[in-house]
Amino acid sequence: MTSAAPRSDSLSGPLDGQVALVTGASRGLGRATALELAAAGAHVLCTARSTRGHSTQPRLPDTTVDDTADAIRAAGGRAEALRCDHTDPAQVDALMLRIAERWGRLDLLVNNAWGGHDPLGDAPTGTPGTDPEVWDEPPEQLRHMLLAGAYSDYLTGLLALKHLLGPAGHGMIVNTT
Repeated sequence: MTSAAPRSDSLSGPLDGQVALVTGASRGLGRATALELAAAGAHVLCTARSTRGHSTQPRLPDTTVDDTADAIRAAGGRAEALRCDHTDPAQVDALMLRIAERWGRLDLLVNNAWGGHDPLGDAPTGTPGTDPEVWDEPPEQLRHMLLAGAYSDYLTGLLALKHLLGPAGHGMIVNTT
């Protein structure tokens, strides 16, 4: 078990040596947050369901967790890409145990995972580059949004507290909405 992120020729700043986990780091706000935390010196663990060759949004280029980690490393930062579906308790538990084993702690968790607009089965998807109108979305979409948003934040935060933040006696959880 290592108590601090390894140092190399990398960025340093106010979060130097801190271990940060950003969920939903494949694109949008999650990707931007991961890039900024790395620029501030943190070792960033980037998670998402979208991995190279298995994107949940294949029509969008360079939007996988691997692309985010590559961008951080290209800028001189430290990052790891880890696949995780944050709505699956077994996957989140395994992730937290892996972090505990590798790092021994987690200093910052940014809950940003969101898959609420992923197409559901035969739901209308509109034309490429557009979203369906709200009245065209099936009622199950709201259930999916709650599962992919609020529930995944709750689950990830709870398991982070159980395995990492609580036993370490410190840390921070940030939830995006």
